[in-house]
Amino acid sequence: MEDWKYIDLSVDLIVKASDQIDFLKDVDTEGILYAGSILEHACYRYERYWLPLCVDLELTGENYEDFYPPLDVAWVWHVHMLSPTEYQKDCKKICGKIINHSYPSKYERIRKQAKTREKWESLGISYDYLSENSIDSEKNFKNFSTSFKYDLIAAADRQKSFYYQVSLPHFQNNDFLLISLDRYKKFLYLKQKNPNQFIVPCYGIDLM
Repeated sequence: MEDWKYIDLSVDLIVKASDQIDFLKDVDTEGILYAGSILEHACYRYERYWLPLCVDLELTGENYEDFYPPLDVAWVWHVHMLSPTEYQKDCKKICGKIINHSYPSKYERIRKQAKTREKWESLGISYDYLSENSIDSEKNFKNFSTSFKYDLIAAADRQKSFYYQVSLPHFQNNDFLLISLDRYKKFLYLKQKNPNQFIVPCYGIDLM
């Protein structure tokens, strides 16, 4: 019996893989989010503004999943979630709960980001990360001490080449993605049967 075939996933990974590649392409096109002061400010904006906004929206009866952060913050959020155990710990510390995430299509991302821009600017927070007012003040940024144990700067450095690895056209070919999905299920099954083994996925599996 091929037990891996019976692994049930709650997310359409074929669709979401393409959405993720579109997102990574936009990050890579910007070309300035992988290191330096822009990334440091992005980490600050993520922890100080984005995660607390998700909590505040929920408290006021709005659905935070109908919002999406600006590209710099979205990149930091992306690399944070790639360590799911640490992400859960950090979210619970900052927010008291886990903040859910789903990769929207590019159209939906733009729509949701427009709502975030409107919300942030109504609170006096600059949405554009290249703006001179992208943080409330240089003093507040310099005095800010992260509550996260996970090193987001190092994580961004590790992930900066991933788009290059999945940017060839076949990574958005449906037949290739279907094969990758099957291989991902096999990977999960293999890990389930060998929980103490360190198993390294190939890029197709990693994308899934």
